[in-house]
Amino acid sequence: MDASKFSQFAKLYDLYHPLLTDKQKSIAEATFLQDLSLAEIAEALNITRSGVQDHLQKAMQKLEDAEASLGFLAVFDRQESVLKALESTDLTDEQKALIQALKDVI
Repeated sequence: MDASKFSQFAKLYDLYHPLLTDKQKSIAEATFLQDLSLAEIAEALNITRSGVQDHLQKAMQKLEDAEASLGFLAVFDRQESVLKALESTDLTDEQKALIQALKDVI
């Protein structure tokens, strides 16, 4: 998995992890947060490498399906893009403070 895809799934995991089973969560956390290999996860959970791969694929599909239905990450990414665009313009101190207040909220 390339770095951008990995980053995308890590963000999706942050948003939608409550939708996963406990086993899917543990495997996703080991993959996305601890950066363990499939072999390392398989050994730790005493399952096959293909079992880990299967759980991870199902978890990733569930995360993608949730985003397709709900779109929270897309909204967050758009908000972040707008805030970055605003920050790159000439702003008064008051406007900068308002932008920071928005960032604190989202």
